[in-house]
Parts: sequence; structure tokens; C-alpha cells
Amino acid sequence: MSYDPKVPGEFERSRAYNLQWLGLPAALLWLGFEILIASGLVGDAARDFVYLPAIFAAGSLVWPLGSLSDSDEFIQRQHLVAASWGMATSGLIAFVYVFPSLHRFLPEIDATLSFAVVAVTFNAALVTSRLRAG
Repeated sequence: MSYDPKVPGEFERSRAYNLQWLGLPAALLWLGFEILIASGLVGDAARDFVYLPAIFAAGSLVWPLGSLSDSDEFIQRQHLVAASWGMATSGLIAFVYVFPSLHRFLPEIDATLSFAVVAVTFNAALVTSRLRAG
């Protein structure tokens, strides 16, 4: 087998795998900030700090897509399970927007809050999948 410099080694793979654990706490912080801002409990100055956990949470969503072909089956399965949960959450949020009659039962959800909910769902499913696998 010839050497391919684009394929990550064991060190890079384990480092990226461990970095993924930051996704859930970052997504939860992002969601918490978004809920506080939407409810009016904090001022607009809090928006200056929301981007910090949002960057980590967004990175936890983007990294699996960019490195799916470089990962082994074990990690691919975990990411695909998490992605399916994230897509299901996106579908439910879209379902609420499609049917106006549901708006009176649920509060208005803006785009950033929707993204934060999807990030929490994705990362919670990923952590659950990893804990089950051992």
C-alpha cells in the first residue's frame, strides 16, 4: 500500500475524536445563550459572547462531514447516527414552520435558536452513541 499524505494518522484521528467531546458542552452553552437572549433576560451585549460556543458547536457539526471519508467505520457509524438525529430535528422544526396552526402551541423559534437546537441534538446523539459503544 502506497503512502498517502492526505490520510490522517492515528495521532490526528484520536485528537480529532477527542476534540469532538467539546461539541455538546459548547452546543448547550450556545442554546442557553440563545434562550436567554430570546426571553429578554440578558441584553444585546450578550450577543458579543454567543459566537464563542457557537463556533465550537458549528465546528462539531462541520468536521464529521469533511472527514467522513477519512474515518473508519466505527466513527462513521457514530457520525451517521448523530446526523440522522440532527436531520430529524431539522425536519421537526421545518414542520412547525410549514403548518401555521402549530404556531399557537409553540413559541416563535428564530434561525439561530433552531441551529442551536440542531447542534444540541446532533452532539447529544453523538455522545450517547459513543458512550454506548464504550
